[in-house]
Amino acid sequence: MKYFVNNWIDDAENVIKKYEEHYKSIENQLTNNVKKVLKNRHDAHIVKAYFKDKNYMIELDEEVWGKATLVFVNATIRHNSNIQDTYWLYEEIYKVEDKNEIHISFYKSDIIILCDDAFVDLKEKDYFKKLYQIKDFKIDMHNPIIEAVSHKEYVCGKDMLENWELLLLSYYQIYAHINYYKNRNIEDLMENHYYTYSEEEKKEIYVQLFTNLEKNIINSIEILRRYQDIIKDENLNYIIRRLLGIYNKKNIPIKEKNQQYLQLNEELHFDFNKIYKRILTCIDEGLIK
Repeated sequence: MKYFVNNWIDDAENVIKKYEEHYKSIENQLTNNVKKVLKNRHDAHIVKAYFKDKNYMIELDEEVWGKATLVFVNATIRHNSNIQDTYWLYEEIYKVEDKNEIHISFYKSDIIILCDDAFVDLKEKDYFKKLYQIKDFKIDMHNPIIEAVSHKEYVCGKDMLENWELLLLSYYQIYAHINYYKNRNIEDLMENHYYTYSEEEKKEIYVQLFTNLEKNIINSIEILRRYQDIIKDENLNYIIRRLLGIYNKKNIPIKEKNQQYLQLNEELHFDFNKIYKRILTCIDEGLIK
């Protein structure tokens, strides 16, 4: 490690800031595959690591949706102990000419990987049928199917989700936005920045938070609309129309628009569980692949 060295914890804020500045300076030189391999790895359980031809393989725990392996292409390795049955704690990455130099700290071990590229290899299971048998038609963050799909996205990335998984995740995100957004809205999030940033910086942060919110809404709606003719639920169609009606208003202040999204929580009183059950039924019947 070049940033998190001995006694770094005494100056953690400064160390993190320096590494973030370094990462931004090389981010455009990294492939999307490498970024995905390094994303969300903290506390990941490493089952074993080994070479397969010239590629270095790190296997993660097998999950209900399948088994993920991190593949480091054309790799050379330097480490101080065997990596097996351990946990990923922290990583840093550097560019060395045209190669990636990745430093990883595990529980009681460290490793340096020099590689051309990296990607996630996934051996999937047909797990929906097993989960569907639970017959849990209550849509919330503790629903076993939603948990499984969300975890797969967390470990493998959204581009490795099947169409039916994307549909379920999109519906859950719209449900959560309407039902939970009032409790985690932008106004509340901004309180975290009250003393930290200037007024101008807070305005920029507000705009960015709202932009991310709308991006998430429209991406989810676009996926749901692909299957409207299959799902055939008027309440779902109405929810989509209401959200699009707000999204398409381009000439109103952001704060006013944000309040209109908040008001949906009070205006929509549909049975979201019934819509969720209809979507699951369409998937179970093979109407959505």
